[in-house]
Amino acid sequence: MKNLLLSLALALLASFNSLIAQNPRNLLLDDVTATGCSHCACMDSVINRIVLNQHPNTVVLGIQGPSSMFYLPQFEQLFTEMAFQSTGTLVNRQGKEIPVDDMVDSVNARYVAAGQSPVKIRIVSKFYNAVTRMIDVSVELTSVVADLPGTYRINLAVVENNLMGPQQHDPGCPGGDPYPDKFIPHYNVLRKLVLPVLGEEFISGTWTKDQTISKSYSFKLDSTDWAAENCDMVVYVDKKADSLFRSEIQQAVRQSVTRPLGIDTHENSVASVTAVYPNPSAGLATLRINVKNAGRIRVSLVNASGAVVAVPADQVFGSGSHDIQLNNTGLPPGLYSLVLEERNEKSIYKLIIR
Repeated sequence: MKNLLLSLALALLASFNSLIAQNPRNLLLDDVTATGCSHCACMDSVINRIVLNQHPNTVVLGIQGPSSMFYLPQFEQLFTEMAFQSTGTLVNRQGKEIPVDDMVDSVNARYVAAGQSPVKIRIVSKFYNAVTRMIDVSVELTSVVADLPGTYRINLAVVENNLMGPQQHDPGCPGGDPYPDKFIPHYNVLRKLVLPVLGEEFISGTWTKDQTISKSYSFKLDSTDWAAENCDMVVYVDKKADSLFRSEIQQAVRQSVTRPLGIDTHENSVASVTAVYPNPSAGLATLRINVKNAGRIRVSLVNASGAVVAVPADQVFGSGSHDIQLNNTGLPPGLYSLVLEERNEKSIYKLIIR
């Protein structure tokens, strides 16, 4: 009870500091995780269900390890530079990896101490071409508190949400998951580093207060398997140090690839899919959705050609958890998309039909 009261007090104080700060610092969490790791589910659950609820502007890079179905070999250098010993989470690239039991208190304490960020990141423009899958983005970086000595670097990343996959699971996890070893959504999965792992140096010496530096980039969503609607672009600035895991993040921001500037993937969402099982499926599948606020929700099943082959739900749901049955008897085997639409927004989940 004492720890719970302390966590609540720290969270309230952090929220108050964010309200009075002109440019509150958003923490960056480097979360090394894997679908084949039982205790990874614990950390993912704490981050997604507790930390992001208390501090929604927190930015997460879900770096998938070798035992993950989402593992990408190009991030091996990132593992090396960050000196990760195993799965775990680094907060703002300062200090050691945080164990799951200390995550909430550690993040709350960091937010209390963080206050106003010395660096402001403003995404000036962003354009996504759905045909070429190219993204053009322009950002402004400003020193807003004082003259800043040192060398500063920018980096861009692409993360994807709603990736359906199995997850090994420890039933004792804080926050838990109602469907151990089932196909569940995975969030903030790191898909791409646009710049080199160490980032791009954009100023060295003294960054004068109120000095703004403009940068522009063009890059591509590499794989058509990546659902653009589920992808976020992450921009972050660090202060160069002798190693990457000591290069403190000065500020980090996140922006949906497909939504207008200022509208974030995680904001305003009425509902989300929490599980699809069995997956792969033959004959009958169950979708469990969690509804934050009552509203009309449409769930469509779309084949690889983009045609809607079934609409298992199109109705008003009350808040809470709901199970939706999908009869896929007679549908050709393959990879399908479950498209969840509400309030003119949509998210996509994958279903394999045998």
